[in-house]
Amino acid sequence: MDIDFEQRNKDLKELQSMTLEQKVQRSVSKILEFYSKTKGNCYLSCSGGADSMVLYDIINKLNLPIKVVFDDTGLEEPTVRATALAIQDVCVVRPEKSFYQVLTEIGYPIISKEVSECIAQARKCIENPNREIYIYRLEKLLGTAKQKDGSKSTFNLERYRCLLNAPFRISNQCCNIMKKQPLKKIKEYPIIGTMAEESAIRKLGWLKTGCNSFENKIMSRPLSFWTKQDTMSYIKETGLKIADCYGEVIPVSKDNVPTFDEIKDHYIFSGVQRTGCIFCMFGCHLDTLKGGINRFAILKQNNPQLFDYCMRGGKFDEQGLWIPHNGLGMAFVIEWLNRNLKKGKRQFIEGVDLSAYKIELKLAFDELNKIEKTRKKWDNEN
Repeated sequence: MDIDFEQRNKDLKELQSMTLEQKVQRSVSKILEFYSKTKGNCYLSCSGGADSMVLYDIINKLNLPIKVVFDDTGLEEPTVRATALAIQDVCVVRPEKSFYQVLTEIGYPIISKEVSECIAQARKCIENPNREIYIYRLEKLLGTAKQKDGSKSTFNLERYRCLLNAPFRISNQCCNIMKKQPLKKIKEYPIIGTMAEESAIRKLGWLKTGCNSFENKIMSRPLSFWTKQDTMSYIKETGLKIADCYGEVIPVSKDNVPTFDEIKDHYIFSGVQRTGCIFCMFGCHLDTLKGGINRFAILKQNNPQLFDYCMRGGKFDEQGLWIPHNGLGMAFVIEWLNRNLKKGKRQFIEGVDLSAYKIELKLAFDELNKIEKTRKKWDNEN
C-alpha cells in the first residue's frame, strides 16, 4: 500500500495543533482501540520518565487491567528509577548483561547509533574475508559510497574515518541488549510513550502506521502526535508527580528566561530537561550547542559518585583495546575523541571536567603510545 507522505505530514501537523484536552481524548480512544483489538493482551512500558508517567496517568484513569512493565537496566537516573518502582504492582524485568559487560565485550556507544553501527560493521567487513556483507558501511567511512547515479553519497561519514582504528570497541547494540531484549520476553503487546517530534525515525513510524500498528510489529504509541510542551502542560495542569530530577514545570520567555507570566504554551523543567541512560554517550557532543549543558556535567552536579564511576578506571586488554576496570573508563574515551575529532579550538565533547583524572589519563595515553604498534587495529586504508 502506497503512503501519501505529504498528506500524512499535514495530518500530523493538524493533530499536533489540537488543544491538550482534545489530544487526551484522542489518546484515550487510541488506547481503548488497541486494548480492544488485542483483547487486553497488552502492557504499558514505563521508564519512570516524565512522558511515560503522563501516559501511565492517562491509562490509570481508565481503570483498565493493563500491566505496567519497567526495564530495570541500572542506567536510569536514580529518582526516575524510584518513580517507576513506586508504581503499584509494577512488573520489573532486567537485562541479561550489565552495562559494564556490554562496554567490555561489545563496545562503547559513541557519537550516535548510526555512526557506532557503521564503525562496528565496517570493522567486521575488514575482519571478514567475505567483505560484501558490510562493504557499504566501510565505504561510508572511507567516503567512497556512491548514490545510484554514481555521485558521492550524502550519507558518507568520512569525518569519523579515524574511529576505525580507535583503541576501544565501538557498538550500537547497548540499547538492544539493555532495553529491547528484556521486553521481548513479555508476551503481551507494548504501549509506549514516544512522540513523533522526538526523532525522524519516530516520525516516520507514525507516518506509516499512525498511533496503533496491528501489522508486523504490533504496538501502540498513543502520544505520538503530542509535543514536549503538551506533556509539560499536562503535568502542570494535573499536578502529576514526576521524578525529582525534573524539578517543577515553569513558564519561560522565548529566551528560556523564567517569567511570572503564565505562558501556557512554553514551559521548561526547572531541573533536567530530559532523562535517559545516565551513562549514554550518544549525542553528548551536541549537548552544549545553543548554550546547553553537557549531560555528564549535570551528572557530576547531581550525583558525583556516579560521575566518578563513569569516568574513572579502565585498562587495555590483551588485544590492546580499552575496556572498563574499576570504573567505566569513559574519561579516556572522551579525551581520545577530543584529541582526534576536535575542530580548531573547540573540543568535540565540551563541558566535561576531566581535571580530576589528569594523571590517570596521562598514564593511559603513555601506555597507548607504547602498545601502538602491537594493539589490535583495523586497516583503514582498504
